[in-house]
Amino acid sequence: MAVAGLAVGFFSPHIDRRFGILISLTVLAIPTSLLASAPNLAIFTLLRIAQGLCMASAFALTLAYLGEQCSAMDAGGAFAAYITGNVASNLVGRLISAAVADTFGLASNFYFFALLNLTGAALVYFTIQRVKPMRWGRCNRHSRR
Repeated sequence: MAVAGLAVGFFSPHIDRRFGILISLTVLAIPTSLLASAPNLAIFTLLRIAQGLCMASAFALTLAYLGEQCSAMDAGGAFAAYITGNVASNLVGRLISAAVADTFGLASNFYFFALLNLTGAALVYFTIQRVKPMRWGRCNRHSRR
């Protein structure tokens, strides 16, 4: 995850936020669904690493999007809400995962979360505006309030 965060940070000025988040969440569904049929621990581990790369990319690009679209006064609250939601979803996700695996089996759990990844991508597609990345040293129109 750290590698993906560094790469996104480095290439961030050239990445369309909406498209990057959308691709990260869509691609995330692939290793997530493949975990259901991982033949051994090595493949399972590689798929988990791929998940981490996609999740870190989506997380970093979403924070960049919020930072660029919120005023300086609103950015702190937006970051706090996003990170709090992320932490809460990890807890709720673990509880849902246990219930789905217990009810429908372990493989179904991975398919369910792959579907959630695609649902998140659809939400991004329909709710996040396409904007150009902010250039270093420049402020957008919202930060001058």
